[in-house]
Order: sequence, then structure tokens, then C-alpha cells
Amino acid sequence: MMLAEDEKRVTLLQVEKNTLTNTKAKTNRWRNLWADRPFMASVVLAFLLFVIEESRFGLPQTIFLVMLPRQPIWVFLGGILSIAVNFLLVVLILWASFNSKTPFRIIYAAIFIFAILVQYNYQATFDRFISVGDLNTAFSSPFSLWLDAAALFFSWLGLLPIIIYLFLLVWTWKHQKHTGKLLVMVVVIVFSTNLISYYLGYGRSSALSVTAFFKTLGNVLVEGLEIKQVERELVPYQSATRPQNNIVLIIDESVRGDRLSLNGYERPTTPYLEQLDAEGYLVNWGIAVSASTCSILSNKLIISGGTELPDQGYLLETNPTIFQYAKAMGYTTYHLDAQADYLWTGLSVTDLAYIDHRITRSEFGDDYDVDLHIADFLYEQLNTSTGNFIVVNKAGVHFHYNDTYPPEATVWEPIPEDKTYVDPVAVGNTYDNGLLYNSEQFFRRLLKTTGILENTFILYTSDHGQTLIENHETWPHCGDTLNEATIPLFMISQYDLPLDTGYRASHKNIFPTLLDLMAVPEEARVTNYPLSLLVARASDSTDRYFLGGTAEAIYSVLVNFDQPQ
Repeated sequence: MMLAEDEKRVTLLQVEKNTLTNTKAKTNRWRNLWADRPFMASVVLAFLLFVIEESRFGLPQTIFLVMLPRQPIWVFLGGILSIAVNFLLVVLILWASFNSKTPFRIIYAAIFIFAILVQYNYQATFDRFISVGDLNTAFSSPFSLWLDAAALFFSWLGLLPIIIYLFLLVWTWKHQKHTGKLLVMVVVIVFSTNLISYYLGYGRSSALSVTAFFKTLGNVLVEGLEIKQVERELVPYQSATRPQNNIVLIIDESVRGDRLSLNGYERPTTPYLEQLDAEGYLVNWGIAVSASTCSILSNKLIISGGTELPDQGYLLETNPTIFQYAKAMGYTTYHLDAQADYLWTGLSVTDLAYIDHRITRSEFGDDYDVDLHIADFLYEQLNTSTGNFIVVNKAGVHFHYNDTYPPEATVWEPIPEDKTYVDPVAVGNTYDNGLLYNSEQFFRRLLKTTGILENTFILYTSDHGQTLIENHETWPHCGDTLNEATIPLFMISQYDLPLDTGYRASHKNIFPTLLDLMAVPEEARVTNYPLSLLVARASDSTDRYFLGGTAEAIYSVLVNFDQPQ
């Protein structure tokens, strides 16, 4: 009996010893892993890329993750997996570069540096990473265009990850194990993963700059490059005289047409506009319809005179811009952007040749009074000169609405605390506060004296409306509800024009209206545009459509505004 018990004790001791040995081995493996310089360097740099790009590029991956809970469970889980996989792919690429021999390190370094420079410069220029469409443009545009863009919008921020990467490349110099086999394996893994992601519907999901670059290249393998002529048509005309009037197009941000007391809203959100209307200075088409529920598409259509969305014929890229017509008629052209310093309204680098003065947000002041500074600038310009054509992109009352007015300007309460937008009443209150403050202050400062209207036309609209979460929506715009396409449209001038405001207007009518205000001859117009508001009559009205979708741009759909479902 004693012998059996001794054997049992020995067995138990052996098991404990083996367990302890295995535990130590596992611990040592983790210690060795973190002591592995290439692995440490790749994880640290991938994390730094995440921090840099989230903090400087508007939290793209965070917003993507916040939007996911609205989707079905399989979309939600797939989205999280997509983010994780893309992060791991960055780690893999970096780890491979830090573990490879010198010739292949050079290849990895060239790829990394090129991807970073391209992506960061695209962020600086267009506030997004490169797309398949951009590659189409690149292959069909002169090389000088991209040199000009790189010079105008070079991102110094891109040098930070490049410098860190080069330092880590030196820090891991002794770890030169792998050759071309690993490079081929990495390329296969990266592109295979991206192709799988594409066919699962996550081909354009948010990703870090490096993997987003390879995502775009992977999408090319599926979609192909459609090399097309993307140069804008020229306006075959040049006026021999300088115009004697001023024309101002104001595109506001997120102003919903039915929240203006000018359009019958019960709260006095636009009393000064009502005063102008009563004095005969304002012609109002009431509730108009936006081209899209997202800013970029609406702005692209407005400035290029597009007629349809989706833009199957690439007219938004090839039609002459309104600035080209203005230059042809002899105007001095201005683009005043209260929202950003980069190109986001559909303008390209070559379009800047037709803009004499482009002044952006950082020059007007990055606060809730940026629109008021623009109003002061406009007044001085319009009060002292003629022959100006000016397009203004206001900051308006973009989400979060609390940030569009000072606390002391609060009129309606309660308002959302901590920017938690769940109570429709509180959301409506803070939105109306922002609308009242912004609209009143802007137009009163723009029209310090109505004398400037003796030779000035001001055409006003908004890019899209807002949901104001009135019907349990969790997104402000870029969806497919009617409220998101509900916009104002009016003109301020002292001219008594025979206009029919019974016409049901939309964004599509703005471009031809501007052409008529400039007196552009018919023979100078390169295509047939929709009706101008100067000639449209109520009997000309037809159904109006807008392009909606989801805030995540997973799908888009044309919606008939005049025949709601």
C-alpha cells in the first residue's frame, strides 16, 4: 500500500512539475515575443498610425464603429472583424519589413512611404483616402496636375509616420532573416483578404492609410480601371465688357427649409429674412429639394450644372463649373469656404485656375462665428466694387448643433446635455437656437445697408436638410428621409423681376439661374441645362427626386420627394 501511495505522490509531483514547466515556457514565449524587436516595432507603429489618423482625420474608424450597431448583427460583426483584420494586416506588413534583408527592406520602405504620402496628401486635398475613381483620373490626366496638387496640398503630417518608420527600420536592422518569399506571401495575404472583404461588402470600410491604399488597389482588380477623359469642357466665349453687377451664391450647411419662419415655421427663427420679404427685397421659392442628402454630392451638382444623380455620364466632372462661366463673362471670382481648407465641394486642382480668390476656414476663424466673419468680408466687397462672382459655403448649423451658437444665445430650452441627441424636443430646441443665431447675425451683417442690393443678386440655398431625430432616426443626414432633402431657396435683390414662386424648385435650377443672372449667351452654353428660376412657371413643375442612402453609404436610392411613400 505504501508503495502505491509513493508512486501516486511521485506522479502528482511530476504533473505539477510539468505544469509549472509549461507555464514558464508560455510565459517565456510571451516575454520573447515582446522582446522581439520587429514584432514590437510593428505593433507600436500600427498603433501610432491609428492614433495619428483618428485624431487628425476626423475619427473615421471610430465613426464607422459607432454606426455599426444600427446594422443587422452579421453586418455589425463583419464590420468589427474588418477593422481588426485591417489593423493586423498593417502589423503584418510592418513586421515583414522589419524582418527582411536589406534589398527587400528597401522595397517595403518604398511602398510604405509612397502609400503614406499619397494617402495623407489626399486627406489634405479632399479629406479622404484615394479611391478607384482617383486612379481613373490619374491615368487620364497630365502628370503636371498631380505635381500641382502635391505642391498645393502637401501634408507635412505624413512625414511623422515616415520618420518613425525609418527609425524603427534602423532599430531592427540586425533582424534580417527573410527574402522575397515572405514578400510574395504578404502580397498574397493582403490582396486575398481585401478581395474577400470586397465580395462580403466591406471593400470600402474604414481602414488605416496603408491598408486603405491596398484596398483601393484590390478594388481595381475587381472593378477595373475605366480610363476616361475627365478634363472639363471649355466655355467657348469671352465677354468684351466687365459686368456691372455682383452675384453671390450662398450654400448654407444643414439648414432645413421648413424650420425657417420665413417658410411658415411657428418659431421666429428668421425674423430678419421676413423683414426683407415684407420690404420687397426677397423672392422666395419656399420648400425646395436638394440633389442629395450629403454635402459633397449636392455641392458637386450645384457648381457643375449636373441634371441627374447618380451621375452615370460623369457630367459633374466634365461639365464646365460655374466659375468658368463667370470668368468668361468677365467677373472676378471668389470661393469662400467656412467649413474646410481642403477641396471637398467637387472642385479639382485644375478648377482653381478659374477662381481668382479662394479663402478658407482657417483664414476666417475656426469658431462658431466663422460665418459672421464671411458676412463682414462680403459686405465690404459688395459695398466697394462690382463685377464680383462669389460662391460661399457657410458653416451653418451642422451637427452638433450646440456648437453653432454661444451659450448666451440660447432661446429655446431644454437643450441636449453632453451632446446626447436622443430627445427630439431638446434636439429641435438646440437646432432652432443655432439657426436663429446664425441666420440673424449673418444676414444683418451682410446687409448692414440694403444699398448694396442696388447692383447685387444674392441666391441662397442649403446643401441638405436634417432629420432632427423626429421619427426615431439616429443620424442627422445622408439618409433617405424627406426631411433630409428639405431645403430653402430664395433670392435677395431690389430688382422687380416677374418671377413665379409657385414653381417647385430644386438644386438643379440654381446653375441655369446663375447663367441668366450673368447674361451668358445661349451660344456660350455648352449643354442644355434645366429651367432657370427667372423663367420657370408653376405649370412647368415636375416631380423632384433626390439621391438618398444610409449614413454609412452602404447603399443609395433615388427618392421622389413629391410622391412620398
